[in-house]
Amino acid sequence: MCGAARTRSPTLPGSFRALGVHTNSTELLKGKGSFRCNLTAPLPTTSTTAPLGPEVIGRYVIYEAIASGGQASVHYGRLSGAEGFGRTVAIKRVKASADGAEEALKALVDEARLASRISHPNVVQTLDLIEHERELLVVMEYVPGETVAKLLKAAAAKHEAVPADIAAAIVVGALRGLEAAHTATDESGARLQIIHRDISPQNIIVDVHGHARVLDFGIAKAPQRGQDTTETGNVKGKPSYMAPEQLRGKASVRTDLWACGTVLWEMLTGKKLFSGKTDEEIITKVITEAAPAPSTLVPTVPPELDAVVLKALQQLAEDRYGSAQEMLADLDKLPLAPPSRIAGWMQGLAGKRLEASAQRVRELQSSGIGRGAPKPATRSSLPVFAAVAALLVAGTATGLVLLSPRQKAPDIIPIPVPVPAPTPVVVREPEPEPEPEPAPAPPPVPEARAPKKKKPCVKRLKEYLDADGRTRYRKECI
Repeated sequence: MCGAARTRSPTLPGSFRALGVHTNSTELLKGKGSFRCNLTAPLPTTSTTAPLGPEVIGRYVIYEAIASGGQASVHYGRLSGAEGFGRTVAIKRVKASADGAEEALKALVDEARLASRISHPNVVQTLDLIEHERELLVVMEYVPGETVAKLLKAAAAKHEAVPADIAAAIVVGALRGLEAAHTATDESGARLQIIHRDISPQNIIVDVHGHARVLDFGIAKAPQRGQDTTETGNVKGKPSYMAPEQLRGKASVRTDLWACGTVLWEMLTGKKLFSGKTDEEIITKVITEAAPAPSTLVPTVPPELDAVVLKALQQLAEDRYGSAQEMLADLDKLPLAPPSRIAGWMQGLAGKRLEASAQRVRELQSSGIGRGAPKPATRSSLPVFAAVAALLVAGTATGLVLLSPRQKAPDIIPIPVPVPAPTPVVVREPEPEPEPEPAPAPPPVPEARAPKKKKPCVKRLKEYLDADGRTRYRKECI
């Protein structure tokens, strides 16, 4: 469980230094350190407390926690915009504590900065980052669905195995998201070389449409972000899914591919590849034991899929796939379940939980908050203090005195106040209103003249001589 560090004092196995385990990992095994879990990861412990009411921070309305643990929690949220615009989001919030507050907040800022550079359908998108009262909030798109961890738990409760084509298709989706992270660039086009470093069933979510997405880049590594470890005794990640070189303090793209191979092995077999009662036991197995083929536990696993898993889980990083694209090329040759089949399988395992979440989202969308309605008060108590201060100042200005219960009220001595003489009122008669000027006479309208009637024309022939002396006739009126 991510959150508070777990400290123990085991006996250090003599073989650990020979295996090249990183100094911080060795300190952990001595009991001087602890595994540093990601404070911003989606946490599997579902909140059972009743919601205390929505909280408004900026343009976001924050509701009850979906999951919580340690210093981090993930909440339902609504983005409130103009003209009734609203959107359901997921909000991670991490509160600063006295111990390691600066590092925890910096990790969350780095997560949002790196995740914002990755734009891909198989990666949960980061929308916004807010700092509020010693607390940082990462606003992400809300993805209705279930994590692979919850799906594996539901399948185990029903004694069902994950079909091979579904397991392979889910890992294919995660690999596509990782390829986008590994090849992401900055503003200048330079590759950031982002390495997730915490791929696990908890950090792969399958949405209701059957698409797998990678989430939580809280401990992702880029060259400008520093080392794989924090202060002495802290190792970042989950030991069951950490590659051998990651335990030795190194990480690369092949580290994420190892984790994908581990998740695929777990889905195919229904068991953890590396498990133990203590983290020390798990680390020993990761570094010293070779992974068996999944078909040794589940004979129905195709040999081609066995080969992909075993290549991803090679002890030496240079013996694994060189990129997510290479591993995708081999998996694409195998039968893969379509998204509709994955969605139907997930509904059979977690249909009730999915419907409960969908109902809650519908309630948030239909509520007045976040759709232009008046917003509830925030946690800030400054308006209350301002109101109290204003009352005290007003009371002092008017001569009020606050007394303790045992203190006797002083005698009130009346102070005569001189009354000014009344000012004489002069009544003036109203001036007569001037007579209105007569309106000018309208201009004379000219008389309309009757049109002249034409006399009727009676035509006759008139005789005349032309230029040649010949007699001609023409018509003319009489």
